[in-house]
Amino acid sequence: MSEEEEKNPRLMNVFDLLGKHFLIPCYQRGYRWGKQQVHDLLNDILEFSRSKQEGDLYCLQPVVVTPYKENGEFKYDEEDSIWYEVIDGQQRLTTITLIIHYFNEMWVGKKKTPEPKLDYETREESAAFIKSLELVDSEVNSAQKDANIDFYYISEAYKEIGKWVELQEELDYNNFQSIFKYNTQVIWYEVSTLDTDPIKTFNRINLGKIPLTNAELIKAFFLRKRNFETFSAELRQIEIASEWDQMEYALQDDKLWYFLNKDIADTPVRIEYLFNIMYEVAQKESTEEEFNRKYGTDLYATFRFIAFKFSEKDNPLRIQKIWNEIKDYFLTLKELYMDSLYYHYVGFLIYCGELTVAGIYSLYRNNTKIEFEKKLKIHIKEAMHTVDYSNGKINLPYCNANKQRIRNFLLLFNIEYIVRKSILKDSTIEERNSYLRFPFDLFKKESWDIEHVDSYTENEIKKDHRCQWIKDSLKDLADELSGEEKEKLEKYTENVPNDLIFPRLKEIIRTRAGEQENDEKMKNSIGNLTLLNSATNRSYGNAVFPTKRRIIINKDMGGEFIPICTKHVFLKYFDLDSPNRTKWSDQDINKYHNHMVEILKHFITEK
Repeated sequence: MSEEEEKNPRLMNVFDLLGKHFLIPCYQRGYRWGKQQVHDLLNDILEFSRSKQEGDLYCLQPVVVTPYKENGEFKYDEEDSIWYEVIDGQQRLTTITLIIHYFNEMWVGKKKTPEPKLDYETREESAAFIKSLELVDSEVNSAQKDANIDFYYISEAYKEIGKWVELQEELDYNNFQSIFKYNTQVIWYEVSTLDTDPIKTFNRINLGKIPLTNAELIKAFFLRKRNFETFSAELRQIEIASEWDQMEYALQDDKLWYFLNKDIADTPVRIEYLFNIMYEVAQKESTEEEFNRKYGTDLYATFRFIAFKFSEKDNPLRIQKIWNEIKDYFLTLKELYMDSLYYHYVGFLIYCGELTVAGIYSLYRNNTKIEFEKKLKIHIKEAMHTVDYSNGKINLPYCNANKQRIRNFLLLFNIEYIVRKSILKDSTIEERNSYLRFPFDLFKKESWDIEHVDSYTENEIKKDHRCQWIKDSLKDLADELSGEEKEKLEKYTENVPNDLIFPRLKEIIRTRAGEQENDEKMKNSIGNLTLLNSATNRSYGNAVFPTKRRIIINKDMGGEFIPICTKHVFLKYFDLDSPNRTKWSDQDINKYHNHMVEILKHFITEK
């Protein structure tokens, strides 16, 4: 581990920045903070100072630097301190410098506080300009303040610091200075000079690709050399690094990842999700005001939450305790994933938003396994409480207002159908985990429509689709059509299509397919609805049931994911007594409905 890496990351007080020499390179944009950003920062620090308790810290976002080289050699100032090239964070550094300069000008006597030394590659006179700033009658007294756009913004920000101070009626200057210098911190991240081009690093940061995630900062905190000073401790350092990689590798498995996440954006470093869960669990166990005051609410709040578990006197035993806590979270999530019952119920609750993963973790850790299973079922029942079930009938008709409820209901039907098949009476854990699992990864990677098994749409079939529609119907209804009917349909496809006779041919096909038997209410009932991915649903348009059935079977045989109950609907497994495989009748709708009731009766409440 290099010297630079050994320093990463660390929480550095503003006081520790004082006197350091920074170069703001030409690839950085100029200073652009305005009134809002300056006042927000000062208000946050003031609020923190008023509610601060012993040991509390206020943390700013990262400052990313690298030791500066000039002509291939490290550059040092007159005090033999190394210069740092600022890769990210120059807006914060400049504002910190302006605030310290204001303290020196307005509040401090002859003994001035050392200010950070900022040199701007594109404006060599900027450092001198900042040092010359002074306020007279609330205005910046400088002939140079409008000399260029950078000076303008710097002088305006300085003026806003003065205006903000004037607005504070009872500001304790000494306490505010102390809080700012000793209790306000930045996340200091020093990039190695050995293999890094600062410009490329800057570009990666601003394109959102730099690995300055909470996870990378936390990993660096764990693996700091000072945590492992003996030979045996160094071996443990290697073990922690290996276990970290193993957990990351496991979370890269989409089957586990999408089980845990409903619609969270993917991230290259997935272990960060563990730290976010730990953060959320702790947040729920604390008051929001106290928690936010201690750790903040910005992008790096999770890092600070973990970092605060460390102390200056950390030893391998304490490091191991913190690491064991992280592993416990991972192993708990893995256990929920490995057990078939937990996997399906937890996966459903996450998808429908009834519980967060943090809530599920707390539920699991605070209950016996029997109690946990019971509470999962209670939460599922609560998720289904809006389903109208009375007199043995589920009243959940298709309409825009019901779409998400129907989608959740049909998903639960698929899940509970699998659970019922896999978890039989007296089954062992191995047996209950050996049956098929609902693939949340495949489900969440696609968009899903609520499909009417017997076509609901009354939309007219487009002229250029009519021949193919009739050809498909001829193929799929061959056993249902009479010889005369086949002849009429074939003649339509062989000759120039006659739009006048198409409506009569359409009625023949719909009648033979059984679509005329079901009224609109029946077609919109839950017994005529199933889940189907949007691409498949929209590809076959107004196809009749037997055509849909053939397409579904072909897609299933081709390896595409079709939810098990959708597949069983089109294979008519819910009505094995029916001799007809090409019609979807009111009898099929009722049988399918009754099967839903039987499978989900423990989760829907009789009204």
